[in-house]
Amino acid sequence: MPKPFNQLVVADMRKVYSDKWCVVEKDELPLSVADMDLPIASEISTALIKHVRDGTLMYSAKQGIPGLKEVVANRLAVRYGWAIEAEQIQPLSATVPGLFLSVSSVTKPGEGVMVQTPVYTPFFEAIEYTGRRIVPVPLSQPGYRVNREALEEGWTPEVKALLVCNPHNPVGRVFTESEIETLANFALEKKLWIISDELHADLVLDGEHRPLANVSSELAQKTVTLYGPTKAFNFAGLKISFAITANRKLSEKMKLRARGSAEAPNTLAQTAALAAYTKADPWLINTLNYLRKNRKRIGEIVAETPDLEWIPPEGTFLAWLDFRKLGLDDPAQNLQELAGLVLERGSRFGKLGEGRGFARLNFGTSQPILDAALDRLQDATAIIRKQV
Repeated sequence: MPKPFNQLVVADMRKVYSDKWCVVEKDELPLSVADMDLPIASEISTALIKHVRDGTLMYSAKQGIPGLKEVVANRLAVRYGWAIEAEQIQPLSATVPGLFLSVSSVTKPGEGVMVQTPVYTPFFEAIEYTGRRIVPVPLSQPGYRVNREALEEGWTPEVKALLVCNPHNPVGRVFTESEIETLANFALEKKLWIISDELHADLVLDGEHRPLANVSSELAQKTVTLYGPTKAFNFAGLKISFAITANRKLSEKMKLRARGSAEAPNTLAQTAALAAYTKADPWLINTLNYLRKNRKRIGEIVAETPDLEWIPPEGTFLAWLDFRKLGLDDPAQNLQELAGLVLERGSRFGKLGEGRGFARLNFGTSQPILDAALDRLQDATAIIRKQV
């Protein structure tokens, strides 16, 4: 049986060979890479163990193991009121390949792709590495809001697509109904394709998630939605995602383009996804409540730490911390050097300097580990205040 969340300590995680924990020095504490430290649901591990014991590790079903796409479609209908057909769902090896696949499928080299910043780094890579042109449009302040005027200012006739991240990484916004309508109307008026990364949809802490493609049937024909279980149910290492579009012509194009670059997820990933969506929602409910407690704890520390600010995230397990009042250009570097606390550099999430002075903290961990990290954060900021 996995340990209860609160019993998970740093010594446990140092035994884990992961991208987050295996690349840091022995005294460093990483709250960086965006997967949770929390043990997965027992229903998922039981399904994986059974599958391995059955000895069936052959090539995976390209269009999903029996029932998987139907389960995904039912989940979207029940949770978000989004009625789709199973054949509109394309299983993928991961969400990042899905970004690359989607961008290359709806645009041509040299065309502009609009992205609201700051945002998850692979958004930029999916545009730039496929020969398209990044068109950054900062989310409006205060509060990182969708702003129609900013979108209009960034648009030119060469812009053919809009990338959206909702719930948003790194700032944790869950866009309101009004903001979703703004994005939908703008895209339709400008005849833009929408690629909507909704990977964190099941990790909403406040408010409600609304799929962009569910605004209208017209918009659904112009939208690719990326959705999946790996963030919410914490098995990112297995790699599985789903690309969803009602546009049959685009769907066929994406299936052809996926060959060799965004292949079907492996059989264990599909097994885990099916178990997550059919059996593990009680684990998810418990995890969301745990994340809310962690968020509250961060809020308490921010309130008592001079010159540190944040906007509490409405979704995800990511905190976007603002160190600008301390005069820090790269706070993640300062925190690592002074306290051995490893966070994600804010500069990675922007193209116009939007992330300068920020760092992203992953609070998808146990409360003892989070408290240890927050102690280091306070110690480091105290040193910095004495220096300035």
